[in-house]
Amino acid sequence: MKANSKVMDKEEFRQEIREIREREWIRDAIRARKFTEIESLEQGINLIKFAIELNERGKYEFEKERHR
Repeated sequence: MKANSKVMDKEEFRQEIREIREREWIRDAIRARKFTEIESLEQGINLIKFAIELNERGKYEFEKERHR
């Protein structure tokens, strides 16, 4: 039982992190829209997701090169 509760706690923690990130993306998208006059909130969110993906790819490439 304890193993299951630990797994559940991890999953709950992961879900909480996802929700926090989504709120941050929305906040950043609203901020980006305000300053750059982006036509819709969806476009702002897409821009931020794109930037995050680029950042993650950069981290992956950096780690890949570092381990060579």
